[in-house]
Amino acid sequence: MHAAFFDVDGTLTATRVWSGIMKYFQAHRLRRSTHLAFLAYHYPLYFIHRFGLITEAGFRAPWAAHLGWYFRGYTLEDAENIWDWVVVEYVNKHLRTDLLEVVDMHRQEGDFLALVSGGPLPLLNRIARELGVEHVIGTSFEIENGRYTGRVSGPVCLDEYKVILSHAYLKKMDILLTLTQVMPMLVQSRISH
Repeated sequence: MHAAFFDVDGTLTATRVWSGIMKYFQAHRLRRSTHLAFLAYHYPLYFIHRFGLITEAGFRAPWAAHLGWYFRGYTLEDAENIWDWVVVEYVNKHLRTDLLEVVDMHRQEGDFLALVSGGPLPLLNRIARELGVEHVIGTSFEIENGRYTGRVSGPVCLDEYKVILSHAYLKKMDILLTLTQVMPMLVQSRISH
């Protein structure tokens, strides 16, 4: 059996899943003040990054972590409406057929398949169900009393944390792949687009 790890943003899709989350709230006219606060906080970081004053990770990690602001206060059940809408109305329209063929080839071969992305884990789980992928590694968000707090629980699944979180997931699932096997696959998933 082989293993294939696929990034979502810009690899399986020709877009970013965070954009779909924002579009959900814009389409439903929800969380307008949250959206303005998000943009006010992150766009200066974008320009600081463009001038080379902070790293790509210094810009992208807070952006991914703060996506939780949008669904803060939602129950897990209520948030399912967000994930469904984002997948059906946004992600599905931006899937790359050439990469879906590669996913399907691995599925037909019975290979280990995983999505590894910085996006919110519940959204990635919904995308994985749509694509028939069993394993998902992403950014976890804190839940208290059955509701999202808006904060991440653990590191954002970007850069080196993709490898670290993938290795932790494989260990938890008792899957026998070494870190040296995981690293090239994650690198390949990044350059395959």
